[in-house]
Amino acid sequence: MRILIAALSGLLMASQAAFAEQPKLFKDWAYKTPMASFSQELGFYDCAADFGAKAVCIDDVEFLGHPFGAVLSPTEGSLAEVMLVAEFDYDLYVKLMGALAGGFTLISMRGANDQLDLLEALQVSRNSQQFQSRLNDYETLGLSQGQLTYTFIEQSGDVVRRFSTASAAAFAAPETARLAELVVYEDEYESTLLVKFALPTLSRESARESMQRMPVEDF
Repeated sequence: MRILIAALSGLLMASQAAFAEQPKLFKDWAYKTPMASFSQELGFYDCAADFGAKAVCIDDVEFLGHPFGAVLSPTEGSLAEVMLVAEFDYDLYVKLMGALAGGFTLISMRGANDQLDLLEALQVSRNSQQFQSRLNDYETLGLSQGQLTYTFIEQSGDVVRRFSTASAAAFAAPETARLAELVVYEDEYESTLLVKFALPTLSRESARESMQRMPVEDF
């Protein structure tokens, strides 16, 4: 199982109008939409027991001509993250990589035990061949171990290359820039594709605001 990562290494609604000012996480699902909007009448159902955290799910969400299950996760009662789930299919895998490459830039890959920061690798590689070889080797190992996450940021390659690390690029992203993670997972029971969409800058700001609202106690 391999993906043509060379094409990517060039680095290198149903949402209510009241929430139209919020950036979209996926299609018409806007960040901070109240979770009450995702009702059973619209086909959503509680799936917290499956994920160990608050979440609602809906089946048969079409993306790239393929049906996905969708998991909508909240923070403080409002939508914070969307995850799409499907059984692994190589053609779908290639489509997802191509779709993400159209508006996002790949900034890192994460295996079972470590991470390859592509911006760091770009800095230390002597030439493009060495950089490409390192990417290919890491990808091959991750896929052979059955666990690999590709992390993309919704920024152009020209913008991303200004940063020396993937974390710095993600931290500096504008509020409307999504972080997308494409996860390939395989074990003896199943092979799965996951695509997660989040807004890291807005999520970080929301977390900071929540901390500021917490009561302060003397100790």
